[in-house]
Amino acid sequence: MEKHLISAIIVISLAQIGYSATDSSNQDQPDYLLYPYCFRFTWLGPKYDGNSIIGNATCSTILEDAKDIPCKLPLIATNNSNLPDTDWLWENHKSKPTEIACRLSRGDVCVKYSYIYNSAVQNITYMCTKVTIDGEGAAKVGTCYSQIENGKEVEVCVCESTVGSKPCNHSIKSCYVNFLLVIFSSFLITTGSDLVWNKSRYGT
Repeated sequence: MEKHLISAIIVISLAQIGYSATDSSNQDQPDYLLYPYCFRFTWLGPKYDGNSIIGNATCSTILEDAKDIPCKLPLIATNNSNLPDTDWLWENHKSKPTEIACRLSRGDVCVKYSYIYNSAVQNITYMCTKVTIDGEGAAKVGTCYSQIENGKEVEVCVCESTVGSKPCNHSIKSCYVNFLLVIFSSFLITTGSDLVWNKSRYGT
């Protein structure tokens, strides 16, 4: 009986050593190798360039009275109206991903929200959130939803990142579904609200 007890203690001790070694190994790895991330920032669009003085600007000051346009810090401007270089951003910030990304939580998705006018992208917001199709439930991952009205287009693309990979919402090429979009005004420049597509009320 005593011999079996000693053997059990040895086995438990070895298991604890193994667990500690694994835990220590995980702590040495950067976060992006342990968790999936989505890009999280707002590209301000062609009205701003790399020389624009953004200073302490916030989403509130940038958007002013604009409604139904989400915004996430940090605010990013580029030269010559170029779209954000997400490859460069990830390579230069992946060691500290929370500077330009959010950790993808269970139930959330990565979203690329583009506001387009006259075929020109006016601004893009990248974020973690939930997207719900009214009457159907969660939006389908790998799908883009759009609304076109009076020359204005809102495009919302949904995806899920994988551990160790560049955030999936850098560029999403997939099928498109055209729905009229209703985004609750409470979503504007907030962090906890969700996107809701209401097609039962406004049609398909």
